[in-house]
Amino acid sequence: MLSGLQTVKMIYSKDDSRGQPLIKPAVIWIPKEKFLTATNDACELLRVGVVAFVSPPDPLIRQSVRMVSKQFHIPIIETHWDTDRSNSRFAINIHPSHDAFGDAVFEYLSSYSKWNHVVLVLADYGNIVKHTAWLNNFEGTLVIRTLGADRFKWKAIVAELASSDARNFLLDIPYWYAKDFLVLAYVHNMTGEQYNYVFTDWDTHLLDLSAFKIDDGASISTFSIIPNVGVHEPYGRGPFVENLRSTINKIERAQRYSDILPFLTFNSSKIPTITGQILFDRHSYRSNFNMSILSLQNSGLQEIGYWTHRDRLQITHPIKKKKKIPKKPLTTVTLRVTTVPDTPFVIPKKFDAYGQPLKTPDAWEGYCVDLLNLISQDVGFNYTIDITMDHYGSRHVNESGEVYYNGIVGVVHRGVWAYVITTYIVVSVGLFLVARLSPYEWQNPHPCEAFSEEKENQFTVLSSFWFFITPLLNQGAPLFFGIAHIQAPCCLL
Repeated sequence: MLSGLQTVKMIYSKDDSRGQPLIKPAVIWIPKEKFLTATNDACELLRVGVVAFVSPPDPLIRQSVRMVSKQFHIPIIETHWDTDRSNSRFAINIHPSHDAFGDAVFEYLSSYSKWNHVVLVLADYGNIVKHTAWLNNFEGTLVIRTLGADRFKWKAIVAELASSDARNFLLDIPYWYAKDFLVLAYVHNMTGEQYNYVFTDWDTHLLDLSAFKIDDGASISTFSIIPNVGVHEPYGRGPFVENLRSTINKIERAQRYSDILPFLTFNSSKIPTITGQILFDRHSYRSNFNMSILSLQNSGLQEIGYWTHRDRLQITHPIKKKKKIPKKPLTTVTLRVTTVPDTPFVIPKKFDAYGQPLKTPDAWEGYCVDLLNLISQDVGFNYTIDITMDHYGSRHVNESGEVYYNGIVGVVHRGVWAYVITTYIVVSVGLFLVARLSPYEWQNPHPCEAFSEEKENQFTVLSSFWFFITPLLNQGAPLFFGIAHIQAPCCLL
């Protein structure tokens, strides 16, 4: 794929009447550690003649280039987030304005998502500058966390967020880290429908995030100023390059009359690009742009709306939320709670005529009783409290040599093993059936024969039963699953 400059050169070479292009690139490499000499390097370019500077990404080197631009009145084209307007006379920023971006984010969070609690996750604390516009207007609870460059420390940070009551995350991290963060969120069980993730990197929509789309799972959204044409589709840059060539011709003609005229011509031009028309405000910033809002659906990231300075936030394809099937309350079920009086957890306060505590919940108080009342109100069940005469229970052996327990342990012990064995058998058999039905578990028994049609399954019934015994023996399993959605839960065993 040709760059814009290469395309312009190709157009000129096909038409002899145009002559040779006047604009040629001059690229110099300045290491970050040598930012003190960046001013001298920029001045060296003046000897060969410079029409304009394109700002470097490093902030320290960028300040040095700005100084040269301001001193010698040379236009500079900015391509980054910036809040410094002191050099606006000779600077043009083709990157979207941080104030307009802040307005868009604020309207999305407050008007559409209606968040009143936000966790802003930054890759670097310096990135907070571009969020100042919406941070000043946000009236809810705000938590800011910085991940840093060391990805080994991310796990502790995500674990801390998982243990909190945070559910809404605005992530300002490079798009190539988006999948790593979502994997950590999956490991820490942060993929429920109550979680919401919004990525602010413009290029996040280029990723294939379909693996993270779960039914009744977390909401994943992102912003972009580039049309969403798909991961493998072309953008069709031909018309944009032709319009760019026309704009360059205007600047070249203006260069013949004045040094500042090319800058004014560029500042007043409407340049069509794949990010839309580039229009500048009175501060030479790009405050009017089209920002798409995309949400992860079953078919990938799909555009659900957009934001512009004129139309503000517009949701064109609202997401239809599934109606939740109300859970049947347990109002007809009465659960039996077995305990012994123990201050301050379980304390009887009402007694019958024989001095025995009543079984109704209002006859008891204490920490555990308060907790039971809250759970019963939320879930919707009734319960009674029974006292065991043998307290917590102990181990006994009868005359025939059988072992039994009394007290609370005895009440639970008499039926618990039947449930444990039944659960173990059901889960093991279910795992065996999944392994038999999945095509990923059928392997070629002859590695040297790449095209062999013979396939065999490594998981037998005994393998499935043994798989759940190995965690108790503190050793690894000799066989493992090839299915992605089974690997993650099994790793937690």
